[in-house]
Amino acid sequence: MSGEPRPQRIPMRSKGYVNDLTDCDRLRVWWAYQGGDITGLTVQLECKVDGAWIPAKRYDTSHGSELHVHTAPWDKAIDRKVPVPHGGLNHAMNQAITDLLDGYERYREVAEIGHRGAKQ
Repeated sequence: MSGEPRPQRIPMRSKGYVNDLTDCDRLRVWWAYQGGDITGLTVQLECKVDGAWIPAKRYDTSHGSELHVHTAPWDKAIDRKVPVPHGGLNHAMNQAITDLLDGYERYREVAEIGHRGAKQ
């Protein structure tokens, strides 16, 4: 044994919340972090359409992938993952939240039309 102190391991943790925007729109946010750095995230707008909650737009780093945005998360057949350039996940999470809060009415409309069209 060298007598040197063993480096402390910083535990990985996660947090999340749901923010109701209206009776039919909500923002779901989840992130993993180690120390002060975000290591993974999901920021998702969910809308109630025909009595069911559907994802309208989602930013995530699922399955260890780079940050991307889902173009049609309500329909796996047409959904595409578009890479999102960023200067770090801490900043990117704030940008994703801002985008979904600022555009939720527009994103809801697109998701409603797409969801109802997919059911026909």
